[in-house]
Amino acid sequence: MNEQEVGYTEATTLFWSGGCMKMLPFHKLTQQFAKSHLLTRLFLVIGIIIISISWLMHRLEPHTFPTYFDAVWWAIVSASTVGYGDLVPDSTIGRVIAIILILFGIGFVTFFCYILGCHYRYRGNTMAPGQAFLPL
Repeated sequence: MNEQEVGYTEATTLFWSGGCMKMLPFHKLTQQFAKSHLLTRLFLVIGIIIISISWLMHRLEPHTFPTYFDAVWWAIVSASTVGYGDLVPDSTIGRVIAIILILFGIGFVTFFCYILGCHYRYRGNTMAPGQAFLPL
């Protein structure tokens, strides 16, 4: 092998072995995120999605969402699948984003209920007879 092929092989090995991740500036942050509690991660991801989509909708449709708070209100109501209907996107791209947000919201609500159900089922199965059932 020539010098160029050796460098390519080493770079490929470094990339695929995960060594490339250690060079990223957020490596320690992502490790801490992966080690955090599942509900903490879930709420953080939901918060990031709500904030991002709110900002996007406020920028795409300023006449429908005149303030950032209106966009946040709409995103929370849509993601929680309540859908009051007081704020509705007008454009096609806004409605596509709303559909995606609603589908993600259904998934997050389902996942949250699943986590809580598993937790309480586990707690119920590991309790001694006559022991009080304590919440999270």
